[in-house]
Amino acid sequence: MTEARLAIALAQEGGIGFIHKNMSIERQAEEVRRVKKHESGVVTDPQTVLPTTTLHEVKALTERNGFAGYPVVTEDNELVGIITGRDVRFVTDLNQPVSVYMTPKERLVTVREGEAVKSCWQKCTKNA
Repeated sequence: MTEARLAIALAQEGGIGFIHKNMSIERQAEEVRRVKKHESGVVTDPQTVLPTTTLHEVKALTERNGFAGYPVVTEDNELVGIITGRDVRFVTDLNQPVSVYMTPKERLVTVREGEAVKSCWQKCTKNA
């Protein structure tokens, strides 16, 4: 019996986890949603933030979601960068916008939806 975080880790190792029932139905459903978002190691519907989102808001998201990396997108959902825990590890002013500390799109390694797995692996190993 587990919650989403352990269920995801078990699945990545080829195991299986069962969401326990010692929580509300709504919370159980949320735990299942979190596991499903990580299906096949690919997040199909990622939580995103805007360039104007404050680091304080990102910190709150991290505490709630259990992960610290968020794609940064425009209002039109265009990718402009990524913000991770490593980007802000030593930042003390959490009122700063994400845009100040994010890694810009130009420095990211990306693939298009539907790109061949072999091509994706080649990009990963080339840029590791």
